[in-house]
Amino acid sequence: MLIGLGGVEDAVVFDLFAGSGSFGLESLSRGAKHATFVESDRNALKTLEANIKSLGFGDRTTILSVPVERAIHTIGHGDVAFCDPPYRLDVWQTLLDGVDADLLVGHAERPVELTDRWVEERRRKYGRAKIVIASRAGLFAADESAEDLVDEGSDDTSVDLAVDAPLDPSIETGDAD
Repeated sequence: MLIGLGGVEDAVVFDLFAGSGSFGLESLSRGAKHATFVESDRNALKTLEANIKSLGFGDRTTILSVPVERAIHTIGHGDVAFCDPPYRLDVWQTLLDGVDADLLVGHAERPVELTDRWVEERRRKYGRAKIVIASRAGLFAADESAEDLVDEGSDDTSVDLAVDAPLDPSIETGDAD
């Protein structure tokens, strides 16, 4: 669904509410330049650190163990931000107002209502999960869109990126979701 994910090559990626880090790690494996993981749950951090170490991506990652709502104001600009807050949290307004990225991938239980800062590129539903892909308003000329970033033919080839699953089944995620 997202860029056939080949398009993350050389991208700076944010994995917000990272859990096991599946989105950021998958992006790194597909050529992303750097991934910043933001996760404040201690158990999830242990899993995330183990996954980064086992895959050898330590030199291309930053881990911030602070609340996402604080981190988004300090991490700078990214190419792609993956936002997967626990369903019980109502933080979408804060995320949409504060995330500085060209492309946002949102994973939520309820449809995400985008603000004027974002242009919807695609929405999908997978069971309870609602996925929205949005580009930053003004990023593309009026006759362009993020279509080259979004794989039209995909039904769910990148759903694995939208679900925090452990990369190694022997490692528990410890996710608070």
